This record gives sequence, structure tokens and C-alpha cells, in this order.
Amino acid sequence: MECLTVKSEVDRLEEDLDGQALVVRLNISDQVGKDFRKEYNLDLVPSFIVFDKYGNESFRKKLRIPQAFEVLELLK
Repeated sequence: MECLTVKSEVDRLEEDLDGQALVVRLNISDQVGKDFRKEYNLDLVPSFIVFDKYGNESFRKKLRIPQAFEVLELLK
């Protein structure tokens, strides 16, 4: 998946979530992204992780952008 395609799809996801969930984008080339990638064992890009309100991982999807309804269902 190319970066521009991913960006537009993540933009759409963020818009569809309409503030009900926070979307955070990390660049795996900078130090914060590298640290996150190592801590969460991310081997493929793009990867999407949803955390619950307590910071626990509740969903992970690799190489596919989740739909807003998938994310919102997890937050119930």
C-alpha cells in the first residue's frame, strides 16, 4: 500500500470517527515511531492498533485500514 493511499484512507477513517476516537499517526523513521514499533512488535506497515480507555490493546490490524464501525464497536 502506498503512503499517499494510506494517508487518504486514514484521513477518511479519522473523519468517519468524528472525534469519537483519537487517531494518532507515527512515522516509523523517527525515534518515537521506532520506539513504538519496537515496543509493540510492529513488523508490517501500515499497522493499526486500538487501545481502550485504560491503555490496553484491544485490536490490531496489519496492512489494512479498519473501518470506523470496527473501531467504534470496540469502544462500546
